[in-house]
Amino acid sequence: MVNPKATEYQIEVAAQLGLDVASDTIAVAAAKIGDVVSSALDEATTVRSSTELQNACGRALGIDVSHDTPRVASARIADAQRLKNFEALAKLHLRPGDTVATRHKVVKGGRIERRGLAWVISWIRRDGRVFFKDAHGRGAWPDHLVKLSSGHGS
Repeated sequence: MVNPKATEYQIEVAAQLGLDVASDTIAVAAAKIGDVVSSALDEATTVRSSTELQNACGRALGIDVSHDTPRVASARIADAQRLKNFEALAKLHLRPGDTVATRHKVVKGGRIERRGLAWVISWIRRDGRVFFKDAHGRGAWPDHLVKLSSGHGS
């Protein structure tokens, strides 16, 4: 499961704090619990609204985080980005040995061109990050890749 739902323990703790996190992911539940607990630990901590950058990131991912705290917004953005990456990974059917290109937007002479370098996939980390052969640790997230060819006859 890409974004697992809140654990029974999180649901129990949240209920004791007057929160309902049953339909949230583990990360969002932790953020909501953290918001309540942090203000109890530090009186100087005030609950704030998400930042403009978080709001922009959320909009780019198709989610509204404008009414969230920064902690909850970060968790929701991370969940949405993770889902987007795993959807791209599944859609592209990426495997080690495949040749991919990174997608980049380049503005040239007032027009946008898409350019990227070609790489052979070395391995894919559990979180979906794709790493390239002979690239000295370079990698990319699957939603920034285009598959050029399958390796090993796949």
